[in-house]
Amino acid sequence: MKRGITVLIVTLVCIFTNLLQPSTAQAQFYGGISFDVFYDELSPYGYWDRDPSYGDIWYPNQGRNFRPYGSNGYWAMTEYGNTWVSGYPWGWAPFHYGRWVHNSYRGWGWIPGYEWGPAWVE
Repeated sequence: MKRGITVLIVTLVCIFTNLLQPSTAQAQFYGGISFDVFYDELSPYGYWDRDPSYGDIWYPNQGRNFRPYGSNGYWAMTEYGNTWVSGYPWGWAPFHYGRWVHNSYRGWGWIPGYEWGPAWVE
């Protein structure tokens, strides 16, 4: 009986210790994404417009000095390679799906895409 209790205590200590350790960056994959999800999730943080060349584009409410992959985040090595870890609450979408485009009038806008990637930078 003592051995069983000892094993249980050791197991619980190991589990608790693992929960307290800082975790490494892990990429998050969102499967089955749709435009409606992007629209609903991003609308509170910016506005949508229709461009004759690109179609639907989302512009974040971050001001003219905003630069994708250049502010409020960092690069981390994950199981998928270099991955942008965004500090923006909306960062899960524009930094891992679609492409950014710069408009001289409106600044940076994001064009939705439906394939996940650790970061869409060329």
